[in-house]
Amino acid sequence: LDLGETQWSTFRLIVLPQLFRIVYYPLTNQAVWAVLMTSLGVVVGLNTDLTGITQELNVRTFRTFEFFVMAAAIYYLITKFVTLSARLVAARLFRY
Repeated sequence: LDLGETQWSTFRLIVLPQLFRIVYYPLTNQAVWAVLMTSLGVVVGLNTDLTGITQELNVRTFRTFEFFVMAAAIYYLITKFVTLSARLVAARLFRY
């Protein structure tokens, strides 16, 4: 369907906004998932992330509950921040 637009302007003005609306929320979920899956980096030997440092502190002080509760709270706050930021951006971008 040709509406007098060039191929690039049709893609930029019609296709991309629709594509972004469809892909935005799954991308947000992927971002949250990526943050939460960093906790599994300890399994492969990555000890410089939050869970690795928590594990090192646990080995030194044997205060397992306190450190892992703090790590869980930090992960919760990070994911909450990502989710709320995504909602604010979505509210601004996708209002009609």
